[in-house]
Parts: sequence; structure tokens; C-alpha cells
Amino acid sequence: MNGLLLFPVLAGTLLQVWTWSVRLGSAEPATDPAWASDEREVFHGIAARVEFDVPPGVRPEVLLGEVWAEFDRVDQVADPFDSDSEVGRLNAAVKVHALEVSSELFDLLELSWWAFRETDGAFDPTVWPLERLWREAAGRGRAPEPPEIRDVLARVGMWRVHWSPDRKGVFFDRPDMALDFGGIAKGYVVDRVARMLESAGVRSYLVQCGGEVAVLGRSPRGTPWSVGVRDPFRPGAAVGVLSGPDRLSVSTSGPTEQPLRVGDRLVHHILDPRTGHPAPLSVVSVTVVVRGTGPGTARADALSTALSVLGPTRGTQVLSRIPGADALFLVPGPDGTLVEVRTPGLSGLYRPLR
Repeated sequence: MNGLLLFPVLAGTLLQVWTWSVRLGSAEPATDPAWASDEREVFHGIAARVEFDVPPGVRPEVLLGEVWAEFDRVDQVADPFDSDSEVGRLNAAVKVHALEVSSELFDLLELSWWAFRETDGAFDPTVWPLERLWREAAGRGRAPEPPEIRDVLARVGMWRVHWSPDRKGVFFDRPDMALDFGGIAKGYVVDRVARMLESAGVRSYLVQCGGEVAVLGRSPRGTPWSVGVRDPFRPGAAVGVLSGPDRLSVSTSGPTEQPLRVGDRLVHHILDPRTGHPAPLSVVSVTVVVRGTGPGTARADALSTALSVLGPTRGTQVLSRIPGADALFLVPGPDGTLVEVRTPGLSGLYRPLR
């Protein structure tokens, strides 16, 4: 693994794997009147949290109301399970002629095209037909047959999605293609909420949706925010802490967040859109950090998904050409422990707790 830094991490059995980003910078909700915080479940049960310093003249309850409305609005655009969402309607439509889409859905398409291009196709939102195939296979208790996978792969591929020059109309090579932005939508909404807070004059915030986190400025304690990477084998413990002086976007993906059981096998819920098969279980988790403003959390979200497919060696090569992006891989070691594989750019941001 040339160019990678490896560090052993003690851990328990590899079958007890849970991983997500947890906040360590402020363990309790803000009680300082200069701060506001709230949390709830969004997107069918995903934990979300917002915490920010309250600018002069801003009513925090009004701003929080706008924040949660934005979560709901993105859900109404991007939820493939809802036939009334914009993606649900698009997936059901005949799509070989241009259909007008919202600016939000177009944003998701452009961000997805960026991730598809940068990861050599390891991230691809047209994977929805494959996801349905494998979920149906799990219900039957057997893996899909090779001809079934080949048939569905003919409906997968971001290069089969096109848009009009005015950036409003979208059409597909085949009418039976479908989209799922589950690998990028959480990061996308975190970025939108972060921009909303910044536009309101907020100078320090934490926005979290599941394993996607954006932080800026300082926590209520007056120190830079710390984002912990959870130990997948020890509930409530972290393997290390990410912290930095600027805006950080963090995303974690792992095979045990939503594992699929197909017969007597547990398989990764993230699929390789290039092969039609689940990503290998050789990567226990991937945490991606993107520094700077812009759509950093959406990009971190997509990259953590893709790097779960690519693994540490190829994933590090991909990150080397993306400015401001780094990753921490947790992989099984030969003696049953976990091994940390870090890209060099994490050296100033990551502190191990082992």
C-alpha cells in the first residue's frame, strides 16, 4: 500500500461492526442562550442534529424551523421509496425524452456526475435497479443469477443520463433506468443547511445527518469542533478524533450500517455499479474528510460510498487528485485486529485515541 500510513487498532470480533461519525466537541445540547440546538429523525429514521451560535437579531426558533423545513424539502425531492417525491415520479416516467427537473435534483445529478467521473464509476446513482434486484434476492434467500445481473447492468450507468443545454431537462438512454441518491443526499442536505446558517450570519455550527457532518468555527466550549470516528466494535467508543480550524465535512460509510442477508451470507449494502455485485467486506469502514467551503459534505458522502467499493489502495489514488480530500480506512488485520489506513493529508487533522 504505497503512500499509505498503517496503524494497528485493537478491536473485538469482526462480526460486531457498527460505524458512524459521532460528535465529541460538545457532549450536551447547548444551554448558553447565545447558542441553539435541536435534533430529530429525518429521512425514514436517520438521526439529525443542528447546533449553532445565534447571530444578533436572529430568532433561533425561526431559523431552526427553516432548517427542518429544508430537510423535509430535500427528502421530497430525493426519496426513491416515495412515489410522490420528485425522484419517485421521475423513476416511474418514460424518460427517453427530456423531462423538466428542479434545481435541487439537477444539483444532485451534477454532483453525482462529478463523483462518478472522479471515482471511475464506483459511485453511480443509476444503481437503483441493482439495489432492488439484490433486495429481492435477499427476500428469496439466494443471490441473483449471472444472467439477472447482466440484464440489470444494461440499465445502469451514469453515462446513459443526459441533460439539455438549459440545464433543466433530463433524459435517459432507456425508459427503465432509475435513480437513487442515497449515497449523496444526506451530505447534500447538510451542505444546504450549512449555507442557510451562514447566510443568516452564523459563524459557528455543527450540522449532522446520520454519518454526514459539517462543522465550522468553534463549539460552545470555545474550542474547535471535534468529530469522532466511532470504534465499530465498541459501542460509544471512538478510534480517533478529527478536528481542524476551518470548515470540515466528514462522512463515514461501512458494510454493517444496512447489511443484506442473502441466504446464509451477509453482504455489503453498497453495490459496485460496475460489476453488479456487493462491495467487498474487506473494508470495515471509510471516513472521508473534505476541507473548505462548497459542496464538501455531498462530495465526502459520495466519496465514502465509492471508497467502500474501491478499497484503500485504489481509493487513495483517487483521493490524490481531489484537493482537500482525505480518508481513514479501517480494515481487518491479519491477527484479528483492525488496522487504520490513513492518507497523508490527515496528519494535521486526525488524532488516534489508541
